[in-house]
Amino acid sequence: MRALIIPLLLVLSTPLRAEEVAIFAGDLRLAGTYEDGSKAAALILAGSGPTDRNGNSATGLSSDTYALLARALADGGIATIRADKRGIGGSTGDGNAVLLTDYAADAGLWITTLKQRTGQSCIWLIGHSEGGLIALQTAQGRDDLCGLILLATPGRGLGEILLDQLSNAPAMQPYLEDTRTFLDQLKAGKEVAIEDMPAALVPLFPPG
Repeated sequence: MRALIIPLLLVLSTPLRAEEVAIFAGDLRLAGTYEDGSKAAALILAGSGPTDRNGNSATGLSSDTYALLARALADGGIATIRADKRGIGGSTGDGNAVLLTDYAADAGLWITTLKQRTGQSCIWLIGHSEGGLIALQTAQGRDDLCGLILLATPGRGLGEILLDQLSNAPAMQPYLEDTRTFLDQLKAGKEVAIEDMPAALVPLFPPG
């Protein structure tokens, strides 16, 4: 009995640094993980696609990138929140019915939460890939940000980047012209007919 009690007491005496958190806006529930720190605070914004708060994806990505980053920052005394985007992980909402301004509004809610939890007067935004675009959008008109840390954030139009990526994938080169046509239609505000699209391109232009 004593052998069971001692390890339990040791576990209970160890500070719990990571904590699941959630915020609500109407019917929307946004879920994230808070890691404690006293020196500064940062909000980690995930990249594009179904990438969750830890940096993993149901499409096969398993890196724990954002989780490892948050833990390293916590070791340095920097508090973080890393959050699931709408429709991903523990967050509700439709991930296919969202604009950059919606993601920025969600980030604003997390900034308020992080300031309240830490008492910091300003928050750092760490945005990876598309998360960097969200950080730039979120920063507009705010005076409570320490600064932005942009990791592999696009500096060109996303359609142009997509074409470059496909041109470097030999299997996708036969679809470059179709992709260019579909992108032009979308930029013109037109809907793209999925039935006219090669099957190889459907994952890039999901019906939603």
